[in-house]
Amino acid sequence: MGRQRTRTDSNSASIKGRCESSRDSALLFNLVSLSLSLNPFFKKKQSAPRPDERPSSSMNTSLSSSSFPAPASAAATEPKPTTKTTIAIALDPATAAAAAADPFSLVAPEVEALSQRLRECVVATAVPVLSTAAEYFFRAGSTGKRLRPTLVLLMAGATAPPLGYKATSPPSSSSSSSTSSEDDALPPRPSSTPFFPAPTRDDALVDTRPPSSPPPNPRRAAQRLAEIAELIHVASLLHDDVIDDAALRRGLAAVNAVLGNKVSVLAGDFLLARASVSLASLRDHGVTLLMSRVIEDLVAGEVAQMSARGDDLVSLESYERRCFLKTASLMSRSSQAAALLSGADSHAAELAARYGESLGLAFQVTDDALDYDLGSSALSLGKPAAADAKAGVVTAPPLLAMMDTGEGGRTKDAEELEALVRRRFKQKGDPARAAELVRLGRGCEKARELAARHADEAVNALRQLPPPTHEHGAACRVALEALARAVVQRKK
Repeated sequence: MGRQRTRTDSNSASIKGRCESSRDSALLFNLVSLSLSLNPFFKKKQSAPRPDERPSSSMNTSLSSSSFPAPASAAATEPKPTTKTTIAIALDPATAAAAAADPFSLVAPEVEALSQRLRECVVATAVPVLSTAAEYFFRAGSTGKRLRPTLVLLMAGATAPPLGYKATSPPSSSSSSSTSSEDDALPPRPSSTPFFPAPTRDDALVDTRPPSSPPPNPRRAAQRLAEIAELIHVASLLHDDVIDDAALRRGLAAVNAVLGNKVSVLAGDFLLARASVSLASLRDHGVTLLMSRVIEDLVAGEVAQMSARGDDLVSLESYERRCFLKTASLMSRSSQAAALLSGADSHAAELAARYGESLGLAFQVTDDALDYDLGSSALSLGKPAAADAKAGVVTAPPLLAMMDTGEGGRTKDAEELEALVRRRFKQKGDPARAAELVRLGRGCEKARELAARHADEAVNALRQLPPPTHEHGAACRVALEALARAVVQRKK
């Protein structure tokens, strides 16, 4: 299914150069709402449908477009070309530069406090074996970047409306479509919401309240949502390692390899239970609905990956749908939930969801490209190179490489690679041969190009948000744009 997209220049140096040609160039490069001249052409591509376009099923109740009505000026799926965006807040150059250089730095103190809270609340459980399993992911020094909590906190700040703003509730709709049901509609939002302030020093202190205790303010509520997203993510890793019979995770022996499959599954279930308790403490039905569907999507994605056969196995669209369910759903729905918690209206929350989805797809496609990268290793990836092919998992690099064509049509290498894909690399020597054919067909390079297009879509959704009206929101916009670029440039 092709889809039109306004292409923007993803090279920040080029953007800066255009900005410097205008009268107010000193400020524009340091703003989130950049004065942007869009390219006067469109390009169609094959891509996964957005959450509001995905067909519903018993395993995947997707968000309905009727649940998130856009204003008349934004009724189309994609925005019309425009020449200028509105500028609201000028950032201090040092703040903007820091957010652009390291998007994690803006909320790093809060994320560290969140990691400490997880160590205290999850690792310090009364069941020693579960504590041992959980400690693997939450112990000090092994936390990594915490991409998902960072995303939640940045999105909450980026979508926060000004003081005194009253969020609009999505109107009820009696219409139905193939992509929605009555269960898809989010509950009405409160008629007014408290202002979502910039984080203070106190916000960087560890929240000592139990998971069942409601957070006292919007900032703590966003932190609780970030915690929930990380718990769901780690639980999915524990379950995936059992399903894949993985030996390594983050360069170390996987939990299932050390403690056994039963303990690993139960540890994942324990984390999901903790996430559910924290989710209930938010006392927000709409957010609860969104985050509950993430767990549903994770199961649906794993089943879809295991059961894919025939043409579904060699379809790029089907692959991207699986990527949405297994990876992008969590980022999409948690971004949308963060926007709702911060008091954003329904249209801004939908844009936040689109940003999260595109970011998630960019992240997963890049991850799949790294798996086939000859420069990758168990040390940098935390798992053996070409692990996906060895596990019979079909990803973007072989799918894109097998589309390679010559003067007479598809090449013999492409046809051979398709045969390997269709049998899931099951015969002896298939994974190694697939890796070679992917290299010859430039599968990794093509996958990174696909990931970059998804990152562009994330930035495009971000730039459609109403201009920020406070400095923290403006800084979060800068960081989110940098984050979209960072996920496709990573080497591990």
